Amino acid sequence: RARIAAEPAGHFRGRGAGPLHREPNRTEPPPDRVSAALVERLLLKLLVGAISPAQAIEQSELLGLDLISRCYMVVVIRIALQDPTATFDYQEFQRVQEIVANLTGPNPDIFVLRKDVEELALIVKGSTPECLREDVDLLIEQVKRQAQTTQCKLLVGMGAPTNRIADIGQSFI
Repeated sequence: RARIAAEPAGHFRGRGAGPLHREPNRTEPPPDRVSAALVERLLLKLLVGAISPAQAIEQSELLGLDLISRCYMVVVIRIALQDPTATFDYQEFQRVQEIVANLTGPNPDIFVLRKDVEELALIVKGSTPECLREDVDLLIEQVKRQAQTTQCKLLVGMGAPTNRIADIGQSFI
């Protein structure tokens, strides 16, 4: 699945991380967290153009992600409090992130990257630029509608659809 949290448990264990090789009293992150961190790192590299398309596809296959598509679009969602003088409320920001996760989770063509508490980046795949724009517009409309139940407002930026995985970074700028 495309969602970061949807990676199968135990997918990446690394060398010596099996049950017979654990060191006593050593705390290791759960395997699904390791996979999520690897996915986030890969998506960030892809967004900033720090990885070649061939490397990105190769690494995505190892992580069980399907990055291959005819078109791509990057969407950045910036989360801010409606009242700029209000005290920062982490739970409100988290509620918006959950709204995005719930709306994108079932869709294997949307990859979500949490850049920080206040910003999410989405890489959306599609078959044509027109369909991609329509899908993204509908998604953003749904996110904004549901986010009205929070104390946050959303600032949304969308890159131009691109036909090459190598151009995702340019769509992000």
